[in-house]
Amino acid sequence: MEKQEKSENFRDRYEFVISFIAVIVSFGAFKEELQAFFIDIGFFNFNLSQYFLFVVIGFSASFYLYSIERVFSKTVVGNWKIFNYIIISAYSIFVLLLFSPVIIILSYLATLLVTSFNKIPSTLLENIITTLLIIISCGAGGASIIIAIKYFRNKRERTIEELEEQELEELDLASRLYHDGYFSQAILETFKTLELHLYKVLNQHNLRAQKQHFNRILRYAQEHNILQESDVQKISEIKKMRNGAIHVEKSFTKEQAENVLHFTKDFIKRTSK
Repeated sequence: MEKQEKSENFRDRYEFVISFIAVIVSFGAFKEELQAFFIDIGFFNFNLSQYFLFVVIGFSASFYLYSIERVFSKTVVGNWKIFNYIIISAYSIFVLLLFSPVIIILSYLATLLVTSFNKIPSTLLENIITTLLIIISCGAGGASIIIAIKYFRNKRERTIEELEEQELEELDLASRLYHDGYFSQAILETFKTLELHLYKVLNQHNLRAQKQHFNRILRYAQEHNILQESDVQKISEIKKMRNGAIHVEKSFTKEQAENVLHFTKDFIKRTSK
């Protein structure tokens, strides 16, 4: 049920984005008509055709940056922090484009307000309008970046919360399998718990990693002093046991399963924030 809800939210979000882009692109069929509509905000004016071209270019840039992050995140350089800044830039451009009509309206109203004072000298009037437009533009740009950073952080926090829930579920399942006498299956589930926990810890330290690349996660955690050498050795042993249980259907004893569970619980306790 929860997965279905997430899938629906994902679909709804991207349906909105695609619909918004489709509306913008469709205005290209009315290029000549749009060129007749000019927006004058003091010393700077443009027509609607130019505005929609700007929006299309902006969306293309946002999508390009987003695609770069998605492609390289699955490679050996995917843990570089620069990709965090790239995805934040993509979000910032997207948010700025969404609010661009509001920015234009505010700029237009500010220009009308200032020009209504007839006694202001023309040179001073132009300086005031320029200053107001710079303030509005910088404020909008700053707000877009703040919104993008907040969205990025909230997304990471939601990921951590989901991982914590999955971790508890897997550990509980491993404990039940152990008590029911399914020792090999208990080791399998315990290893899944370790995978989830390590990925969660990296996220808590704001470090990039791909959940499906466990060896990279292990190495990356060791490089950032999240793991001790003894932890790496023990986790590697558990991984070998897990591979044996999967590929050659190797059976394990109660003592082995108990040791794996004990280490995992102690490890989670030591490394949890």
